[in-house]
Amino acid sequence: MKEWVLERQGQERFNEILKNQSKAKLGKKNHRFGKTDHTHGISAYRRSTKDKTLEEIHGEEKATQIRKKMSKSMIGEKNPMFGKPQRRGGNSIKGWYKGRFFRSLLEYSFMKHLETTGVSLKDIRYECYNIPYTFRGTARSYRPDFEVGTTVYEVKQSFAVRLPINIAKKEAAISFLNERNRTYVIITEKEFVVISKEDTLEDSAVKLLK
Repeated sequence: MKEWVLERQGQERFNEILKNQSKAKLGKKNHRFGKTDHTHGISAYRRSTKDKTLEEIHGEEKATQIRKKMSKSMIGEKNPMFGKPQRRGGNSIKGWYKGRFFRSLLEYSFMKHLETTGVSLKDIRYECYNIPYTFRGTARSYRPDFEVGTTVYEVKQSFAVRLPINIAKKEAAISFLNERNRTYVIITEKEFVVISKEDTLEDSAVKLLK
């Protein structure tokens, strides 16, 4: 269009046309008047909320509501990992010790502890029971850490033992394992030496999960 106008009517006429077009799109004449520019709005929102917590963005009350909704959408059977062994999670070190999987320094340290008591690693079984339980009305599943002989161990930090969810797991595990002639035991860092991350990394028998 530009070339046609310039050729037939000249630059002055072309400038006049552009001016009239601009006026026709000003204010209420613009079909986007009063509407949100979603693309620009989303980009601006992302820039303004980058590196901020939910509390900083929405306030304490709204952040709590959002977290509850997020939690409900991923618990129990809604979680794609429901009933499956979880080998990734948290920031703890994970890997294999002499071919036996562990997903925390606590678990690795417990295996080392068992060795010092004369237990052979070939006699240790990892997460071999999938125990169903219910917590606050939601069906879940739970896998205790180790089985040695007829004893099933859950290795846990002492502060977490009395958390409501862990009490629910314990009650379900005791009932489930008693029926199978197994003893359920929770063992914490107070009962064995926890090896440091530095020493774990120097252990040639350890292969880390990358």
